[in-house]
Amino acid sequence: MKQADRVYVFDGGEIIEHGVHADLIQNDGLYARLYGSLQH
Repeated sequence: MKQADRVYVFDGGEIIEHGVHADLIQNDGLYARLYGSLQH
């Protein structure tokens, strides 16, 4: 995911976030929470 050109985050069939990994982590949304949960 870190090297993807663009990441799309879906929730309930709708795109709720999109962007590059670094921006999504900085936004502290669902993507950041999911990514963080995989790191532990």
